[in-house]
Amino acid sequence: MPERTARWLAGVMWFECAALSAAVLAVFLPWEAMDAIHAEMGLGRMPKAPIVEYLARSLSLIYASLAPLCGFLARDVGRYREVIAFQAVVKLVAGTGLLALDLAIGMPLYWTACEGPLVILLSIAVLLL
Repeated sequence: MPERTARWLAGVMWFECAALSAAVLAVFLPWEAMDAIHAEMGLGRMPKAPIVEYLARSLSLIYASLAPLCGFLARDVGRYREVIAFQAVVKLVAGTGLLALDLAIGMPLYWTACEGPLVILLSIAVLLL
């Protein structure tokens, strides 16, 4: 892999690492703050139920737990090329699923336009690099 391509690929991977790391904040966010964000998004009051809080926090934890893997792989993109490509294909499918889910459940347009498409674009960038 050419050095310039490797640097670009590592940069994309580090960007993804940083973005995924930010999800750890939601794991510890006070319930009142989650409710306020939910309302600010135009979704009304967040239902106060254990399963809702569990899903919000555990999904954030899962996102955050993927960050170290991205950082680890970004350290040597040549060596981990096959794993990186496999991960990108999985994320491409997941991003498509997120887009379909967001459309099906009626998430706000700005959310729908950012979540799935961003995962799809990052996956395509990784695969092209």
